[in-house]
Amino acid sequence: MRSLYILNIKNFYKPMLPNDLNRDICSLNQDEQRLSVTLWIDINPQTGLVDFESSRYELSKIQNRKRFTYAEADKLLKEESKEDNALSSALKALQRSAQSRRAFRKDIDCFTMGPHH
Repeated sequence: MRSLYILNIKNFYKPMLPNDLNRDICSLNQDEQRLSVTLWIDINPQTGLVDFESSRYELSKIQNRKRFTYAEADKLLKEESKEDNALSSALKALQRSAQSRRAFRKDIDCFTMGPHH
């Protein structure tokens, strides 16, 4: 006899950390400060590529201004607005960078770090 499991993915949530860490010290709850290590990078706005030579690390505190659901972030990224705010502009720049990096990785042989032959 075989078993059949039906899983409702929409309401499924499996934290990567134990609950005490996940809900408190390692959470990014909205409007709470957290200790962090920040990597400052410059992203070319036209290409979305990162200028690694100008990057630097810094111990810092961060405060999450907005906790987005995936649907909320997708909506913000798809909106065309003449009055893009700083958050929307930053998300869109990060999306372009991710797309450029993804395209770059598709052209790289992961074992030799060179072009596919």
